[in-house]
Amino acid sequence: RFSLSFLRRGLPLVERGRGDLVLLAIERSWGPWRGQAIEPVIRDALLSIAPDLGFPEVAAVGGWWNRRNTPQIDIVAKNDDRRSGIAFAGSVKWHESRGFGLREYKDLVRDVHHVPGVNDQTTLLAVTRTGTTDDEVPIRCLGPTDLLTAWPRED
Repeated sequence: RFSLSFLRRGLPLVERGRGDLVLLAIERSWGPWRGQAIEPVIRDALLSIAPDLGFPEVAAVGGWWNRRNTPQIDIVAKNDDRRSGIAFAGSVKWHESRGFGLREYKDLVRDVHHVPGVNDQTTLLAVTRTGTTDDEVPIRCLGPTDLLTAWPRED
């Protein structure tokens, strides 16, 4: 994905001695690109560790958005049983140093009810690079250490 997003398009510039322009494009787009690139990895990890998180019946973890892409919910975990709806839903904020803030929380609370199957029993979840929330946000938050348990180390 990285190669297709940046290097393939920038190769002619590198060949003409303007690799600095490619580096500038990467630096400008890195944050949003990294956030989108990590979401599938996070969803795979959440599916694997769902039983450890207290959700033994989760059969799939994906995302949800409407045709206009607003709202967009990064994490939607569907239970195996059709009647039991969505186990958890949430947001990925993979920022350099800050956690999941009150603004992001309010946006998630507002938008998550657009997802079919979400109800008052649906747990809200934040996944951040720092593994923290800001402003004492009342949400369960996971970080990289939590996600890494999805891939046990082989010694």
